[in-house]
Amino acid sequence: MSVERRSIVLLMAGALSGCALPVRQMALPTPLAPASGHTFVLAEDAHCSISTGYGRTLRAGTHWDLFGTIDRGEVYRSRDQVLTVEGFNVHEAYLVIKNESLVGFYLPVEKTFTHVSRATKLQLTSYKE
Repeated sequence: MSVERRSIVLLMAGALSGCALPVRQMALPTPLAPASGHTFVLAEDAHCSISTGYGRTLRAGTHWDLFGTIDRGEVYRSRDQVLTVEGFNVHEAYLVIKNESLVGFYLPVEKTFTHVSRATKLQLTSYKE
């Protein structure tokens, strides 16, 4: 292999490994305890992002049902908004809420938690306990 070609291969390998590292760090294996009963409707749009730089808007008027609890908060699944987060791949996501603030996302397929870049206070209505 020529020196030029070897340099390109090494550069590409380094770039790929550099991209993969933040994705591994963003999601932490997290056990979920099933729960139900609490529901709420989001009163206002809320924008949030994770460490990968991708953002999402949670739409006002969407309904959220308690799905379970993790050590970082309560996990809610939407009745009417498919929510995904992006890293190396696109992942289905549920909200993780603590003290009415979005603190992260639970990824149900991977059974992991990823935090938001900054906790976001949510405006909730019809919240039942």
